[in-house]
Amino acid sequence: MKKFIVKFSKEAPNLNELISAKTNKHFKPIPLYKDFYVVTPSEMMTKSEMRLLHSEFKENENIEFIAPYLENGDIVAAITNEFIVGLNKSSDIITLEDFCKTNDCKIEKRYEYDERVYIVSIKKHAKKNSIEIAFDASQSGLFRYAEPNF
Repeated sequence: MKKFIVKFSKEAPNLNELISAKTNKHFKPIPLYKDFYVVTPSEMMTKSEMRLLHSEFKENENIEFIAPYLENGDIVAAITNEFIVGLNKSSDIITLEDFCKTNDCKIEKRYEYDERVYIVSIKKHAKKNSIEIAFDASQSGLFRYAEPNF
């Protein structure tokens, strides 16, 4: 069965169920980690229905982020809308803020165990995903490292 990882906006009401207007499928969000939930269709869906659903939920004002959630036995993989950036000795928070302004992302918070590491999220309608923007950040030479927050 196909699943999605979803992050609801802070303004979203307490959603016990999502209903797709386009496919008429029902979904129950299950807490996964912090603000992320796994959403599983109540019945099997075709690939075209999954694409339609992804587009519909991406436009939903209550959903900040949605992406495929993959499981294979004990192995789980999901791309979130976040990546982690480590500042190098010559960069500072302003360098990161400038990078975010030009790359459709925003600083969420400073990592609690290292004052030079930040969690950054991509904006809802960004043209690139978190892996691509993390790659751009790592290749820019501005930061010590940047990597997806799987």
